[in-house]
Amino acid sequence: MFRDKARCPFPRASGGALSPKRRENPPAVTFPRLVLEVATVRALTSPFLFTASAPDCQDLLKHELTVGSSFRLAFSRPGLVTFKSDHPLSLSEPRRSRLATLEGLSLGGAKTLPELIALLERALGDARCPEGDAEPPPAHDALETAQTETWTLAVHPWPVAEDEEPTSEDRLAEARQAIENAWPLERRRGAFEVGILVPPVDRAHFGYFAFLRPLGASAPAAKVIPPSEAPSRAYSKLVEALEHFQLSLTPGSSALELGAAPGGATFALLERGISVIAVDPAEMGPTLASYARSRGLLLQHIKKPAQAIDGKDLPRLSSAPRYLISDMNVAPPVSAQYVLRARSLIKSSLDVAILTLKLNDTAALDALPRVLAELERAFGQPPQTAHLPSHRREIVAVLQRRP
Repeated sequence: MFRDKARCPFPRASGGALSPKRRENPPAVTFPRLVLEVATVRALTSPFLFTASAPDCQDLLKHELTVGSSFRLAFSRPGLVTFKSDHPLSLSEPRRSRLATLEGLSLGGAKTLPELIALLERALGDARCPEGDAEPPPAHDALETAQTETWTLAVHPWPVAEDEEPTSEDRLAEARQAIENAWPLERRRGAFEVGILVPPVDRAHFGYFAFLRPLGASAPAAKVIPPSEAPSRAYSKLVEALEHFQLSLTPGSSALELGAAPGGATFALLERGISVIAVDPAEMGPTLASYARSRGLLLQHIKKPAQAIDGKDLPRLSSAPRYLISDMNVAPPVSAQYVLRARSLIKSSLDVAILTLKLNDTAALDALPRVLAELERAFGQPPQTAHLPSHRREIVAVLQRRP
């Protein structure tokens, strides 16, 4: 397992998030330091859980993981939170957060790349410690002899607010190159992924943070910038969901969209050759109708709230809607109610439902497990969920018809 290593010159951080405002002379940041002790790679455990998330929903993530659980807050910075459990955690356990974009076993943080290399040396079993350590950590003979697989390296940008500059490709490449130089493939023993969180230059004082994930863990979705023609960021949310869950929409099919206005997701559907029945009492973007006609597609705007539609509202199409898209600014239980009502109108033809669930407060978050269970009972399978780069205080839930 991991344990605090007080004899290494890295004191424990006191917790508490830094202000997101820039500082001319930011204070030094210190991190807790952890050492890995294993018998075999399957025995990798730690009481510390690492999570990365959008800063805007970090309060929700803390609530999600600490209320009614064994976790307590250990360390926090905007975009990063670690928790301590009262029992060891392993890589084989399922993910615990629906809001985290990254999750794993925490290795700790380092202020500079050389200190990051030293941390990995110590955490991954090398018997060297930085100069000034009174005593080196014990050598892990089992780690040296029992592992034949090589661990992989994943370098991730530190999550930032929408109005902040993201981590540059140059900084990501610099961190990757430093670790690859220190850890050639022949030294990488272990069936796991080493993840590194790299801050942008204006948050360089945050340092770097290292964590472990299972081999093959899914990478965070890439952020999609909407084209100028898209009326809203709902375009990005839908495209990111399609790419993250590897969903393909069949051109020539149709979709029923709830909460469609002003039409960002509608534009993404039309762009992919999907006719759209858009349900929303608000106005749609003025160019969408002509864009649909130019592509030989149907766009019908039903100016009603989602709870008011019935079978008479749906136009006669060559094929009934195969896709149900929803992005309504209502609490998750209400959203689920409207979605299930709409589903009853197209149940026989429905293949995929892509639902954005708003989490505006902790009450909505507390209701989420019940809502997902209700959707699972209705659709006959558990929803796949994710918090995507273009999300704010919301997640996406995807349900597919079983083959």
